Amino acid sequence: MLKSKLLQYSITTVSGAIVVFLFVWWRGIFAAESITVIWRYLVDAFFAVGAILMGFGGLVWLANAGTFRIFAYGFYRFFTLFKRDPTRVKWKTYYEYQEAKAEDRTPFLFLIVVGAVFLAISLVFLIPYYQNYVPASTDSNSTSEEILSSSAS
Repeated sequence: MLKSKLLQYSITTVSGAIVVFLFVWWRGIFAAESITVIWRYLVDAFFAVGAILMGFGGLVWLANAGTFRIFAYGFYRFFTLFKRDPTRVKWKTYYEYQEAKAEDRTPFLFLIVVGAVFLAISLVFLIPYYQNYVPASTDSNSTSEEILSSSAS
């Protein structure tokens, strides 16, 4: 049991790390001109992966709660109409279907936990990004000190 949980967490973490690497590589982190751009790419990548993982975890949680079960039963009943003998069905009522599917629970906590870790890493990278951030200048001859002093006032 512990081994399967550890496997779920590790596969999700490694998959997320691969997606983060592909995201920052696609954005051009290795050709970035400034450290601020690198921090921004890292924040974006970790936030996107964390949000997607937490979103999938939320959808699985909703599915476990039975939110989408009525739609699945409706499709099941619709496609039984095209069978050779439409009166032979596994579940005649929605109640029978719901009772049969109530035991089918998909684990989802690992998605939410790993997604939250990726979001936390994104927040950690957000701090140095804002410490190094210099707003864009409208005048190309302005220095960073002039920009910072004009934005402070």
